[in-house]
Amino acid sequence: MVALAPAVGPAATAAAVRAGWTDAMRLIQLEGANARYFTETSQKPPIDVADGNCAAGMCIDFYGREQQEAVRRRTQGPDRIGYASPPGGSAYSVDPIALLRGAPHRAVAVAFIEFVLSLDGQRLWNFRTGTPGGPRQFALRRLPVRRDFYARADWAQYRSDPEVDPYSQRDILVHHDEWTGRLFGPLIFIVRVMTEDTHPELVSAWRAIIAAPEPARSRALAALQDVSAVDYDQALGRITKGLRSKNLVDAVSLARDLGKTFRENYARAERIARGPPG
Repeated sequence: MVALAPAVGPAATAAAVRAGWTDAMRLIQLEGANARYFTETSQKPPIDVADGNCAAGMCIDFYGREQQEAVRRRTQGPDRIGYASPPGGSAYSVDPIALLRGAPHRAVAVAFIEFVLSLDGQRLWNFRTGTPGGPRQFALRRLPVRRDFYARADWAQYRSDPEVDPYSQRDILVHHDEWTGRLFGPLIFIVRVMTEDTHPELVSAWRAIIAAPEPARSRALAALQDVSAVDYDQALGRITKGLRSKNLVDAVSLARDLGKTFRENYARAERIARGPPG
C-alpha cells in the first residue's frame, strides 16, 4: 500500500501564505538591522565587498560573479570573494535576445541570433578566458540558456562556474503570482518604512538586543519583530489602498503612521533589552 499525503485545502494554504509573509517581513527587518547603508545603485554592494568595506552584500547573480572575476584578474591569485545563490531562494535568469521589427539588416541579425544560441556562442557566456572556444580577454560569467550545454561533462574543466546548473537544481523557487503578485508595490513601501526610514532606531535596538542577556533578549526581540502592522492582510488592505489612492497625501500619511509604529516598537525593544534582567 502507498500512503498518500493529504491534500492541502484553501484554508491551510491561506494560513501558510500569511505565516510565510510574516516570516519574510521579520527576515527583511533583521537584514535591515545589519545593513550599513541602502543604495539605489545595484553595483555598489559587490564593489564594496570586493574592497573589504562590507562583509557581505546582496546583488544580482552576474554582478557578483563579474566582481569575483574582476578581483581574480586584478590579484592573479586565489579568490578572496565569492558569490552564492541561496538554494530554493533565488531565481536564475538569462540574457534575452530578439529581432526588432523592420530591422534593416534582417539576415545579419538572424545569423547573429543563431550564432548566440549555438553551442559555440553559448561557450562565450561561461567559459574562462583562453580556453578552447572561450572568450579572449574577459570571462563574462553569465549562464547559458541551452540545457545541452550543461550536459557536456567534458566542458566542466573550461567553465567559469562548473558547479552551477540551473536545470538540475533540487530546490526550485516557485513564484505564485496569485499570492504576492499584487504586493510588489506595497512590499517596496513596507521595506522602506520598516528598515530605511527607521534605520537609526532599528540599528540601535538591534545592538542592544545582541548585548542583552536572556530572558531580556528574547522579550526584546519579540517586541522588535512585531510586524503585525504590515502583515499579509494589512498589505493587501490598508497599505494597498493608501498607495493606490488618488490623493498623494494618503500615501504620505500612511508612511508617517507606519514609521511611528515601528519607531515605537524599536524603542520599546531597546528599553526591554537595556532594562534589568528578568
